[in-house]
Amino acid sequence: MMGTLLLISLGPVQDFIASARKLRDLWSGSYMLSEFSKTVARTLERNGAELIFPAPENSNELEKETPLIVANKILAIVASPEEAERLQNVAKGAWKEHFDSFGQTTSSFIERRFKHISINKELFDSEMKDYGEFFAVWTPINNFESYQDARARVESMLASRKNLRAFKAPEWEGAGIPKNSLDGMRECVLKKAPEITGLLKKNEKLDAIGCIKRFNFSDGAIDKRHFSDLAEMSLVPWLNGAEDDYAKVDLINAFQDAIAPDSTAVGSKRQVSTTIPLKIGAENFFCESSDFEKMYKDQARGIWNYRKQMVKVCGEPPLYSVIMVGDGDHMGKMIDAIPDKDAHKLFSRKLSEFSKRVTHIIDKAGGSVIYAGGDDVMAYLPLHTAVACADEMRLTFYEEMETLCDLLGPDSITVPTFSVGMAVVHYKHPLDRALDLARKAESIAKNLGGRNSMALIQSKRSGSDVTVYGKWDAEGELLGIAERINRICNLYNKDEQVLPSKLGYDLRRVLIETGGSSAMSFSVDGGVLRPVNATAALVKLVFDHKNDGNAAKNEQLRALLEGRTDVAQLADELVIVRLIAQANKLAKGAQSK
Repeated sequence: MMGTLLLISLGPVQDFIASARKLRDLWSGSYMLSEFSKTVARTLERNGAELIFPAPENSNELEKETPLIVANKILAIVASPEEAERLQNVAKGAWKEHFDSFGQTTSSFIERRFKHISINKELFDSEMKDYGEFFAVWTPINNFESYQDARARVESMLASRKNLRAFKAPEWEGAGIPKNSLDGMRECVLKKAPEITGLLKKNEKLDAIGCIKRFNFSDGAIDKRHFSDLAEMSLVPWLNGAEDDYAKVDLINAFQDAIAPDSTAVGSKRQVSTTIPLKIGAENFFCESSDFEKMYKDQARGIWNYRKQMVKVCGEPPLYSVIMVGDGDHMGKMIDAIPDKDAHKLFSRKLSEFSKRVTHIIDKAGGSVIYAGGDDVMAYLPLHTAVACADEMRLTFYEEMETLCDLLGPDSITVPTFSVGMAVVHYKHPLDRALDLARKAESIAKNLGGRNSMALIQSKRSGSDVTVYGKWDAEGELLGIAERINRICNLYNKDEQVLPSKLGYDLRRVLIETGGSSAMSFSVDGGVLRPVNATAALVKLVFDHKNDGNAAKNEQLRALLEGRTDVAQLADELVIVRLIAQANKLAKGAQSK
């Protein structure tokens, strides 16, 4: 026998990551799951196990609160099945102790810091006992058996074990107690809880794990992290465009001082702009005069005058930002091709390196990482940098995987690619629905886009959602989706206004006139595009009407048709990119009309 593979899975992911109402909930849930995984990995390593996934080069990276993000599955090699059973018990004890510590520190912090909040401690403790999943399976690597076969077997065993999970009735009486607002699964443990700005909404109900997500990271070293919300993220391009203009900065600060003259900047570790810290809630920048009258009464008129002056010079702040999820393509095939434990360790390190680089890429784009573990990424981003950020991420992923494939052997497997889904949402869009849209976009990128793709879903407060998707790389004459978006942005923002703002909607009317037929075909005759079918002829009429006989404009507009065969796709891209172009223009300091 060549050793025993031990595979441990922690969860449930739904309770820790998927159920969230605030970006703080998302981050803290994913952070906890990663910390639990590090505790299990650290315990296994200290007790003699050889870690395969994760496999940090420096074991200090497995200590608490390090930047390393560890996925919720831990794979290791131990000496024997008996040793595997012993070690999984030790690891389970360490996991449970760490899990309980989150509950203890949260409840004690709330009692110490928020005297006006009352917790049902008995219910809190009962729910803590009901939380958490720890699954462990192990199998020996038999003589004359490949590592790949043993790893496939232990994965199959884990899947079977999860299908046999025990379901038990709650150990508490929940009759008459409101359910948790995040997912409605367990009862609220808050008996009395008034609204706390930035932490707890009026009448919001939280169960034990909800309290941990919301309050645990408000105390200690980690609480210094600033949790941007969608309103703050929407402001980023607007603030970026103002930060080098003293007149704009003065107007923005005057508006903030009118609302809260004695306030200090929101947050501490991270500001949404490098030179214009927020002193008030970002939602104040979007308020109408009637909102100010309700909130500030006698001071409303003065505040509204400050806002009018600010908007006159700086432009209206954009209302939209982006939730993004990304995931590696064909990773199962990649793992199946890994021949031995050493190659698997290298694979683990490549994914860890990708996660580290992704964090830097997202920070550089002005966004915030929610989760970046293995090949999975979740983040929120300002509108003007989101597409370029996603493009840089997929190139980084390919670079890391290409290096690994070269080491495994150039003919061993096709290099995995990276697909991204993005939801462009209003700052008031409910977070759970925004996440659903982002995940839907990712599914579209993988399934309709055929992987190695990006999909965007724009969800405005009125009208139906608009969806576009496409390959990262060019397909014949059709440019890759990021390059197409960049080209359209440039045409929208040219000084001579080459691209009319209503062009996308005008092209949508072509679909009505053709009875929904969107296929268009052009031939090239002497460098001139000529329509081949009726849809193409109608599209040409729209373009001829928009160029006003200007040859230069006509040439640039016609460039949009290169490689195009679907007018609906072009129209939807024009509609979505119009919003991105406006944010780009604001970020460069120009007002968007």
